Amino acid sequence: MRTIKVTIEKDPTGGYGAWSETKFGLITAMGDTFSELRQNLINAAEDVLNDSKSLGYPITWNHFEVTLDAASFFRSYRIINVTEFAKWVGINNTLISQYVSGLKSPGKKQTAKILQGIPEMGQELASLDLVTS
Repeated sequence: MRTIKVTIEKDPTGGYGAWSETKFGLITAMGDTFSELRQNLINAAEDVLNDSKSLGYPITWNHFEVTLDAASFFRSYRIINVTEFAKWVGINNTLISQYVSGLKSPGKKQTAKILQGIPEMGQELASLDLVTS
């Protein structure tokens, strides 16, 4: 399976944009929601790659390797409480708020804390069982 490296940004006023430079050409897509962007990106990739059927398989979201900046990540996944996440990974709340607003970008050390905290949080959530009454 080929991997298409794509960069996604969330516009502070709403909506998403994505782009990828491939040997077949530039793939770009926009969407008002993340779900719409995903579908538009798949469609754009199919167009640029001359119809996914010629590849021998359909293009799916799993073909994309996604890169987000910190602000776009937190804007895209608002389900994450940024204040609590900051405590979880040991980043000052004011500082992480500046990352979310785009006023500052995290350095390597802070990015490493964020990148380590995301899968740790996911693993903890995935290991939970809910009691039914």
